[in-house]
Amino acid sequence: MVKFASGSLFTGKFVKLNGMNALLDFGIPYTCRPTTLKGYYKYKTSPVTYFGKNDRFKFLDGTNDSCHIYVALCDWTEPFHSDLGEEIFADYSEKNSSIIAYGELKNDRTMNNYEEFTIDIKYRDVTRTPKYIVIVASSSKYGDYFAGGEGSTLWIDEFELGFD
Repeated sequence: MVKFASGSLFTGKFVKLNGMNALLDFGIPYTCRPTTLKGYYKYKTSPVTYFGKNDRFKFLDGTNDSCHIYVALCDWTEPFHSDLGEEIFADYSEKNSSIIAYGELKNDRTMNNYEEFTIDIKYRDVTRTPKYIVIVASSSKYGDYFAGGEGSTLWIDEFELGFD
């Protein structure tokens, strides 16, 4: 049995395995209002060769994998309970009113050296106070769907939240 899984770091906790799938709680309590997430990263891409359940991401065949770093501020009442096997993931789209602010970085190019990055955190609502922060760094953008490129590697360092 072969199952692709991307390397990922996130704020929250690993709950348990459910067969070959992980149950995760995304987010940690946080009530401040940062405007940026800064840090350094280096990325080695590889061709996408895994396409998830039923080849859902087959359209990525022949493309480079991409890393994904994102930050979200939420007013959830508890961490988001994610089930990778059932494809239960947080919705960070504009239509989700529980997401107060969001910012992301995507990259599909191989980098020989660390590069500094700054992600602007865009507020969708400036009146509500966040209750949770989610920060995720993944070597494959669609790795939570078990799609990506074998060998894609993301290195990260010195994450820092900035305030204006």
